[in-house]
Amino acid sequence: MAETERSLRHAIVRVDGANWVEALTTPLDREATSLLRAWFDLGRPAVARGTTGRSPRVSVSLGVAFPPSRGRLRLAFSVGREAIRSVDPPPRLRAVIGCAPADWRQGLTRLEQEAQLKGLSFHTFGSLAWQFLTTMSYITARSDIDLLLYPRTEAALEDGVALLRTWQASQEVHADGEIVLPDGRAVAWREWDQRASLVLTKGPDGVALASRRELLGVFAS
Repeated sequence: MAETERSLRHAIVRVDGANWVEALTTPLDREATSLLRAWFDLGRPAVARGTTGRSPRVSVSLGVAFPPSRGRLRLAFSVGREAIRSVDPPPRLRAVIGCAPADWRQGLTRLEQEAQLKGLSFHTFGSLAWQFLTTMSYITARSDIDLLLYPRTEAALEDGVALLRTWQASQEVHADGEIVLPDGRAVAWREWDQRASLVLTKGPDGVALASRRELLGVFAS
């Protein structure tokens, strides 16, 4: 898991069904434990929220979001690394379009095609990703599309934000999401697009303000 550490945020995590309870590093009540046990027994994943350094082991912070039919319940917990069976990137946009509402698909297909032309690739999280991962119904009339962009160069970052800005102007669905930089810090794409000198970042070390110059510097390292 060390290779994915910097980009762990929003990663799809599958736990070892036999011993994840014993590996818990945060307390869960009996009801929450029962719900999660049933969830994982069905082969469903959790989503990574980050890592926390805890001696003598590092624990991984996870979350499970239940669908609207289950009251939108969200459970947050942490487990030791030994309970992690696999870690995968958030699903790519092209993989989840078929699970999107019919009136989203044409717009999302166009976004994916335009991204490919620029050598970019979007990933998803939130309701659409959960719907794809579980085959359960998460999306409602009020849902947004949550997108992730992992630019490897400054040019890719700017191309991706410009593409989202143009695409959003022609869409009724609201596009939220983050730019995830090579050092693991994430910035809301809308905030980056405002060109402010300071932006809010979320990353392995928590939430902090950082300058645009500092963040762009990660592409030179």
